[in-house]
Amino acid sequence: MVSQFKKGRYINTIYINVIRHGGNARRQLTKNVGAMTNLTDNAEAPNAIWRESFRILYSDVDRQGACRLESVFNFLQEVAANHADALHVGYKQLTESHRLWVLARLKIAMTTLPPHGATIRVETWPSGFDRLFALRQFRLFGEDGAEFAVASSHWVLLDAERLRPLRVKELLENRLPPHGNLPVYFPELDKLERRAVGRPMSIHVGDSMIDINFHMNNARYAGMAADWLAEARPTAQIRELQVNYVQATRPGAELQVVGAVDGPRFDVEIREGDQLHCQLAGTFIGDASPLTV
Repeated sequence: MVSQFKKGRYINTIYINVIRHGGNARRQLTKNVGAMTNLTDNAEAPNAIWRESFRILYSDVDRQGACRLESVFNFLQEVAANHADALHVGYKQLTESHRLWVLARLKIAMTTLPPHGATIRVETWPSGFDRLFALRQFRLFGEDGAEFAVASSHWVLLDAERLRPLRVKELLENRLPPHGNLPVYFPELDKLERRAVGRPMSIHVGDSMIDINFHMNNARYAGMAADWLAEARPTAQIRELQVNYVQATRPGAELQVVGAVDGPRFDVEIREGDQLHCQLAGTFIGDASPLTV
């Protein structure tokens, strides 16, 4: 299958956030799973591609009835965790060896977002290594079978006690299936440039935002950025998004979300005082007038 999204360079870095089973996102998504299979396009590579179906619930959609960005991020982290389990490199197996996965970088591109009641299919596969990163790709399909989003992500394997990165290729290369000719949508995920931002929005981090790792789940940052963008450009739809998670956010944190819009481009930062917690940047579909900050 040929993706409608072209491969290309997109600067992206995303913080260190542990993907584990549990927390609010896990409880929500177990209700959404309609079917789950571990199929492969290559009979010699079992579990090379992991596929799950999710029904879009009322709690997943915004005021226009379209799937929220935060829900999309929840779907991605869910299928990644489930596939890692199937490959015996998931939370339970790594915990026994005092190791853990952290999400380091991600970029997603979307042509549309599914409506309430739709059943979507999410596919994912590991796609090799780049220095200390293990790469993973995603693609999402609507009820009509048409692809509406693709994403690339980079993951780091950490020593859980020292919180230091391990040489993931040396440790896990033989345990992950070959990816062959499967696509890598955004092969170069680099750091984000910091830009002038403003128009602060304050958020208190309550207990409902905290996951099993005792810090805010990565999908919540996407939701906060979407809230800021909805105030800045209420009718704009995101085409591409990159995220840089700089440090974990603990319960009780007082955050500020700030940003800027310049034509089709936007930049958002999430901060606690003078400490940067998360960077996001991307583009809208179509045009948007500049926002004065």
